[in-house]
Amino acid sequence: MKRISGFHQFEEIESKANNQQFDHVESVANNFIEKNDILNFSERNTRILIMETYDKELRSYKNSYLACFLMINLASKIFGKNGLVKALESVAKERLLHDKYNRRIPLLEIHNRVLKPLTIQYQLNSDEQDILFFAIKLSYEYPGIVGSPLEPLSLKKKLPEGFQPFLPMDQILESQRNAGPDGLNTSYMVSQMKGGMSVDFGIGCPLMCAYCYRREGDTVDNYLGSWKPTGFKEAEEAVARLLAHPWFTPHITPIGLHMSTTEAFLPQIWPRTIQALRMLDDLGLTNRVSCITKYFLNDEQIKELESLKNIDLDINCCYSEMPESIEPASRAKRKDFLKRIMKSEKIRAIAYFRPLAEGLNTSEESIRSVWNVYKEAGVKVVSFGGLKFSDDHKKSFMEYGLPLPQGSFTIGNKMLSRETEERILRIFEDVYADVEPQKRPSILRRSSCSRIVARGGYYADYNAHWDLPEKNCTQRCPIQQHNVCFNAIMPTEDEVNNLLERIERSDLTYKITPDEVILFGEISMFERTFLKQNLLFPVLTPKQFLKVLVKDNRAFMEDQPNLSFGNQGAVFVRAKHPLLRKSPFFEREIPLELHRQAALQFAASTSDLKIIKGLVELKYLPFYNQILDELESRQDLPLKAMGYVLGAKLSKEEILKGVVDNELATTT
Repeated sequence: MKRISGFHQFEEIESKANNQQFDHVESVANNFIEKNDILNFSERNTRILIMETYDKELRSYKNSYLACFLMINLASKIFGKNGLVKALESVAKERLLHDKYNRRIPLLEIHNRVLKPLTIQYQLNSDEQDILFFAIKLSYEYPGIVGSPLEPLSLKKKLPEGFQPFLPMDQILESQRNAGPDGLNTSYMVSQMKGGMSVDFGIGCPLMCAYCYRREGDTVDNYLGSWKPTGFKEAEEAVARLLAHPWFTPHITPIGLHMSTTEAFLPQIWPRTIQALRMLDDLGLTNRVSCITKYFLNDEQIKELESLKNIDLDINCCYSEMPESIEPASRAKRKDFLKRIMKSEKIRAIAYFRPLAEGLNTSEESIRSVWNVYKEAGVKVVSFGGLKFSDDHKKSFMEYGLPLPQGSFTIGNKMLSRETEERILRIFEDVYADVEPQKRPSILRRSSCSRIVARGGYYADYNAHWDLPEKNCTQRCPIQQHNVCFNAIMPTEDEVNNLLERIERSDLTYKITPDEVILFGEISMFERTFLKQNLLFPVLTPKQFLKVLVKDNRAFMEDQPNLSFGNQGAVFVRAKHPLLRKSPFFEREIPLELHRQAALQFAASTSDLKIIKGLVELKYLPFYNQILDELESRQDLPLKAMGYVLGAKLSKEEILKGVVDNELATTT
């Protein structure tokens, strides 16, 4: 077979060893074509054959561009040098799978960084774009029990040769079900939490932060009162546990090291931290990995972090001027570390303006001082948030003679008043008054948002906070990020089904709308988090969807003059917040017909009194009568629930009767 045009260009910039690889690719492609006369790259069986061939013949070279070269050979034989082949050549020639520092582009960023521009440049149709994405996915590694280029979200049907899971899947899932209220899985030490999957080596920290929620009731045996990190697992075991966990998805699951059990950069912990990072990197994983720290590193340790080529690392540096009696870690050393880490062009560093506790570090002076520190350090992204406080913390603060935060607290929630948030943003404007607006840092309320913005806004917030834009998207979030979240890719049924299988909840029924995945059954908070973080899309439980319907109801009640109607039963409602006026979220689309279908499905199946009562109160929605009729027709409806329905119907009839009687009386 004659070498295709353009191959010599790649050879000129590659070593002789790589030229041998290219020769092998051509040989593999020729053999593949001889054995398979008809090739349809869109067919599943063809892709399976290509995957098997690549894994057997080429993957061991660890050259991420050989998958593209293989597909160039195969596609050019069938299509000639069409747009697809030209796009594949661009990927290889321009090394589009790596950044300017030769770090691997994370798989989650490929759609907006590579696929989208090439689709426009070469005018690819949807099938060609899908084939191009398959070729790129083929070049990534998929260690563990989940994922393949064909089905990234599915459990493997056949495990990699030589791979032995740390524990059987059923045992791991059982331990996950028994995790603590914040998600910490103390028996397995790999836990699904809101920030991602936390990989923990042990529990214990000498920094003595008074508000640490591992100090009191929510802890494990032998930790209460024992601050010294002891008995920690080695990095090899921690990574093995992660790869065996059925909730871990290569390249997609956000990972946190020591997210809630210790401090990643402590001298006693650092060797395990850097070893785990290297192991994840050597596996070819491009997952986002976070380390949250109140400690510091020296310049040599920073260089070690900069040497990582695959994993997508971010360092979240906590600095909020909390009194040292409450947060003893050295402020001076942390300020110095913040300045040094911000100079790195290879590490995504985020300023963690957390925790903020009313009355402790929320004065005008404290907030101004923090902003000045961030300004001097050249901070680009800031995440701010309140303090998670409970009765246990109140008790410990009082025992240590420490001042209590002001305000009321809900267990598990972070408290920060609207007044304090407004003061933080007002002082920010004052401190940065001499800085051009586009050069000021982004400010986000949600840590997941800050981590995505720090990456350049190439994919949607993995916790899908953009489903409530007026609450979560009104700080200094770049409009580019608004556009990415607004255009998040709607998941497919196959993707949702694969994920439900992995959490053993295939019994759940659901509906996919352009705005959310609606579940017709209750799941745990952490099962829902797992679904969101894999789909990069909002996932709503019945009660959460009811809140959406309440908002729809309010829109019809209050905003009639502002409502506009689109195709297929869509209604558009304008946001009230002025900061959203330039955002795609300014005009929110209500998929009214899909919400009607979902509401009627709930009315036909739910036995939850709160949900039924909520449905009965949606009296301004256009399909309200249908909801009542559906509920009334059920034979299995609880008596109290039927009372709600009949009461609502009677109320409507009485109102109508009253109007008629009044008209008769007036006439007489």
